Amino acid sequence: MLQLIDNGVFFIKQKVLAEIGENGVVNLLSGKGETGGLPVDISSIEHDHARKNTIAYQILMKHNSSNDPKQLKIRFDALASHDITYVGIVQTARASGLKEFPVPYVLTNCHNSLCAVGGTINEDDHVFGLSAAQKYGGIYVPAHLAVIHQYMREMMSACGNMILGSDSHTRYGALGTMAIGEGGPELVKQLLEKTYDLAYPEIIAVYLEGKPKPGVGPQDVALAIIGAVFKNSFVNNKVLEFVGPGIKNLSVDYRNGIDVMTTETTCLSSIWATDDKVKEYYQIHGRPEGYSELNPGEIAYYDGAIMINLDQIEPMIALPFHPSNVYTIAELNRNACDILRAVEKEGQKQIDNPEIRFALMDKLVDGRLKVDQGIVAGCAGGTFENLCEIASLVDSRSIGNGEFTMSAYPASQPIYMELIKNGAAAQMMAAGITIKTAFCGPCFGAGDVPANGALSIRHTTRNFPNREGSKPGDGQISSVALMDARSIAATAINGGYLTSAAEMAMKTSAAAYTFNKEIYTNRVYSGFKQPSSQDELKFGPNIADWPQMIAMPQHLLLKVAAVITDPVTTTDELIPSGETSSYRSNPLKLAEFTLSRKDPGYVDRAKATDLLEQERRNFMREPGKDGEISDTLKDMCKQVMSEISGFTDYTDVLKTTGIGSVVYAVKPGDGSAREQAASCQKVLGGWANIAVEYATKRYRSNLVNWGLLPFTINNTAETPFAVGDLIFIPDIREKLEKGEELMEAQIIGDQGVRNMELFLRKLTADEREIILKGCLINYYSN
Repeated sequence: MLQLIDNGVFFIKQKVLAEIGENGVVNLLSGKGETGGLPVDISSIEHDHARKNTIAYQILMKHNSSNDPKQLKIRFDALASHDITYVGIVQTARASGLKEFPVPYVLTNCHNSLCAVGGTINEDDHVFGLSAAQKYGGIYVPAHLAVIHQYMREMMSACGNMILGSDSHTRYGALGTMAIGEGGPELVKQLLEKTYDLAYPEIIAVYLEGKPKPGVGPQDVALAIIGAVFKNSFVNNKVLEFVGPGIKNLSVDYRNGIDVMTTETTCLSSIWATDDKVKEYYQIHGRPEGYSELNPGEIAYYDGAIMINLDQIEPMIALPFHPSNVYTIAELNRNACDILRAVEKEGQKQIDNPEIRFALMDKLVDGRLKVDQGIVAGCAGGTFENLCEIASLVDSRSIGNGEFTMSAYPASQPIYMELIKNGAAAQMMAAGITIKTAFCGPCFGAGDVPANGALSIRHTTRNFPNREGSKPGDGQISSVALMDARSIAATAINGGYLTSAAEMAMKTSAAAYTFNKEIYTNRVYSGFKQPSSQDELKFGPNIADWPQMIAMPQHLLLKVAAVITDPVTTTDELIPSGETSSYRSNPLKLAEFTLSRKDPGYVDRAKATDLLEQERRNFMREPGKDGEISDTLKDMCKQVMSEISGFTDYTDVLKTTGIGSVVYAVKPGDGSAREQAASCQKVLGGWANIAVEYATKRYRSNLVNWGLLPFTINNTAETPFAVGDLIFIPDIREKLEKGEELMEAQIIGDQGVRNMELFLRKLTADEREIILKGCLINYYSN
């Protein structure tokens, strides 16, 4: 089904995949029957030259403003944000000197679309967004019109272009656009006409051959890929380039469905070879100029490959609590007891709450898994083709009048209108499916929250713990399994019993699609290059500025406020999604939710440490009033004095040493691009994260841009820290200025004092300067 090639490969004449094995022997990996042999001699070809023939290389170099092809400085063609990120981005850019949006910047409203929390605050953010588009010359897409990525596909993508979005699922590779999801500060840099800086990434060929069987959808292919590459980090921070003869057997909607889920592999970006189907897509959407043919050169070199035979992909399911926790539906139905019992055990460990019982075995009825809810929504599920396939499956059938419910969310109003026109909407509604407007709620816990103890099957993007909206602090638990829309529909008409669409008599929907641009013309504010600088931004009472952040002090004294030993920590765990998202325009209020579902005591511990830092700063303003210093702060400073040489008085510590909190996690940052996973720690007085490695580049970038030190340590068998440990890092400022990567630290804890090496690997000069200034806002305002 899938084969991973963990060494360099050549793609030759857009047909043959080959590698050079031991002793220079050429091994054909694909295309043997098609070509009858190797069409060219690759044994003497220079890898560096052939690397330049990838599609990704050509696009990256087109957007690189540096003279160094190994250290890129990228300028993007367009930007995109939604309503739980654009307020913070505009506020940060405004504080840094923003006058006008220099590139098209699309502000969509597909997350905080429901005013279910906090009264007017969600709609206040929308009013702010429109005023920002008017003042700075942006594009504003009102609520319910489209989810962010569908609008960008329909209206902003173009072959050979690059788009940066403040959402992790910013992926338009199937349309010939290299897109990257990052934290908000990276968009701020683009708004200030700076660059996105990174080392040239490795490029992985995703070679597709064959044709999917009836009943197999794009989510099945995507889950198969994620299951093969996530846990081994095979494509971490790399670019996936889709090539091969199998592409022509996939519709553009199908390709988009695979492509958007590549985020869950932790790759950096994606790009696909384009063809006449993509050309037709641009024609249908009234933008024929957006198309150009993209293919690798005659001999292209890749750093590795994923070979996929589409004929062999089966309907899949990703069980809680990660998209990589994949099984075929057939396998799960054969071995339900064993698999569910193992998932229960692992899930209970991950939840780490003895007050909550995570149960899947309860869902077995006569040996078969029976689910409670089905959802098809968002940029992954809510495409025209997926919903037409559902309509075809449920036509003249019923999902029943019992506990099982099902909702479908078309990803845009143009799609919704077409479903109404061709009768698919009526077919779904008659079967008992509720159709809702374009909204990302089911993807992040703000819509269709299942009942306590319920299991929901969803064609959405993620199934992390509590991402469906349950509140563990209130004793609630529900969970999500990811599936393709086709198998969700098959399950729905089978009374909620888990059913593979491959078991059904599938009649492929051949509905033609027409795009009605008038829907956007009549409602979308398009103000690019038309700023009204005299206009004022409109602030609701919840919208607040960022608090002041200080520059890096001479030394640092960090108190460990949280220790997370899970193999991977998601941004959902660092700052929850769902209703808390409504507070993202207020940094102080949002910070109260930091780690609330993972470590409820973290906020109080971080705040207590920050109070000591505030005391220290007050002392620095009036150093003669040391008699007003609390015993807690004195004792901490004296403890440092007694254990570490170089200080003669506790006030020496106060004068030179910043005090803050630190979070230790094994591998933090999987999942969302949300910058608030980092900024909330900073608001609470955080100065650093310590990790064995970071799950994604975007989370590490968020740490840097908010002035948090992204330390790494060498992997150890035992957890190296305990909550409450003190970590003293001498001369941190000087070492940062000199570009040193090794920081010698002393750990003060129950085990006495011990030395530890902390690393700041591969920080650029600009990144070091941002941290030294205290955050990106300070960096630009200074």
